[in-house]
Amino acid sequence: MEETHLRFDNPDDSRMKDESIKPSDSPVGVVIGGRFEIGSLLRHENHADVYSILSLVAEESIHEARIYDLEVDSKKLRQYRLRNLKRLSGRKILEIQWQGLLVVVYTKDIQPREDLDLMEGQPVPALSTPESFEEVEIRERQPKPRQKTEHRREVVRANQLEKRRASRHKARLADAANSVMADSRGKNSTAVASEQEVDDQDAMIVLLHLAYNDRPELLQELPPGSRTIVERYLQHKSLEFDNDEEMETFMKVKQKEVVFLGHQKKKIVSIIQHRHEEFGQLLRDQMKLRKTSREWNEMQEGPIATARHRLKMALHVQDLLPKLVSDADSVFRELRKRCASIKKKREEIEEIRALITRRELLERKIAAEEKSSQGVVPASATYNDIVSRAHASIAKLERLVLEMPLLGVSNTMTEKIYLLEEDCRLLRVAPREGSWHGK
Repeated sequence: MEETHLRFDNPDDSRMKDESIKPSDSPVGVVIGGRFEIGSLLRHENHADVYSILSLVAEESIHEARIYDLEVDSKKLRQYRLRNLKRLSGRKILEIQWQGLLVVVYTKDIQPREDLDLMEGQPVPALSTPESFEEVEIRERQPKPRQKTEHRREVVRANQLEKRRASRHKARLADAANSVMADSRGKNSTAVASEQEVDDQDAMIVLLHLAYNDRPELLQELPPGSRTIVERYLQHKSLEFDNDEEMETFMKVKQKEVVFLGHQKKKIVSIIQHRHEEFGQLLRDQMKLRKTSREWNEMQEGPIATARHRLKMALHVQDLLPKLVSDADSVFRELRKRCASIKKKREEIEEIRALITRRELLERKIAAEEKSSQGVVPASATYNDIVSRAHASIAKLERLVLEMPLLGVSNTMTEKIYLLEEDCRLLRVAPREGSWHGK
C-alpha cells in the first residue's frame, strides 16, 4: 500500500487544514500496538486528523488517535506540527509509524479539542524532534509538579532582580560607548557614536580613552550617568576615608584591580588584532569601488572612519594599561603599608587607654579604702586591714606611674592619644596615582 501524504495549499501557513486521508489508504480498522484499533474519523484539525480508538483490552473508550504527516517540505510547518505533537506528550500512550505517517494514541482531554491548540496564554514548549517513529513503551503520566514554596519564590524573585540589574548595567555601558563623540575637527567626530552594539570590553575601552584623553571637554559628550562614573573614577585618585574600614576595603579593591588590569593587558593584543583585521578588510572592500564615487565616500566617512577610530582607541588603551597596572600596584602597596602603620598606632592607643583605665581603677579603689577607714574603730583589726589594703593600692599606683611616667599627667596622655588619632587620620588618604593623566 502506498504511503499517503497530507497536502497543504500553502506549506508556510500553519493555520491551513489537513486534507483527509484517501479512503484507499484509510487507517480505519488498523490494529496498532497489539491493543488498539483505529475507529472512525472524528474531525480534521490544523496539523492532524483525529480518529476514535477502540481498546482491545478495556471496554471503555478513553483514547483517541492523531495522524501526523511530518514529511513536508516546509521547515516552518514541520516545526508547528512538532510543537502540536509535543503538547500531547503528557497524555501520550502510544506512538507508531504507519505508512510514512506518525500515529499517536493519547488519552482524551475533558476540554474541547478545538480550543486547546490555539488557546492564548499557554506556554509554548520548546521545539524538539520526536524520540522515535518506532513503537515506544507505554509511559506513565508524570504527576503535576508541587507548588513552589515561599522560599523558592523568593529565590526566583532575587534571581530575576539580579538579571534585570545586569541588563540595565550593560545597557548603560552600551549607551555610554554609543554616545561618545570623537574630535569635532576631524572626520572621526561621530565614529564612536555610530556604534550600535558594544559589550563591556568595548565600553571600558571607550571610557578609559576619554578618561585619559588630553581633551577633557570630550567628557561632556557622554550621557550624565556615564560622565559621572568617569568623573568619580578620576576623583578617587585623591580619595579621603572616614574610617579605617573604608581604607581597608579600598585596598582590597585595588588588589583585585591590579589582577584585572593585568588580564586586560593580555586581552588587548587580540582585540587590536581583530580590529586591525576588520579595518583592513574594509579598506580592501573599498578598493573595489571607484574612488570618489558616492559609495566610496559613504564607506570612507562611515564604516572605515568608525573602524579607524576604534583601532586608535584600542591602541591608546594598550599604551595606558601598563601605566594603569603600575600605578594601581603602587597604590595597593602604599595602602597596605599605611594600613599596617595605622594598625600599630591603634594598638598603641589601646595600650595607653588600658593604662589610663588601670590608673583610674586604682585611684577609685584607694579613695574608697581611705573613706572606709574613717568609719571603723581606730586600731581595730578591721581598721588595720583596710589601711593596709589602701597602702598596697597606693604602692601599685606608684609602680605603674614609674613604668609609664606620662600616666602621672592626665592631659599629656590625652594629648598623646589625640596625636596618634591625628596620625591615623592623615594616613587615611589614598595616594595619588601617576602624574601622567591626560598625557
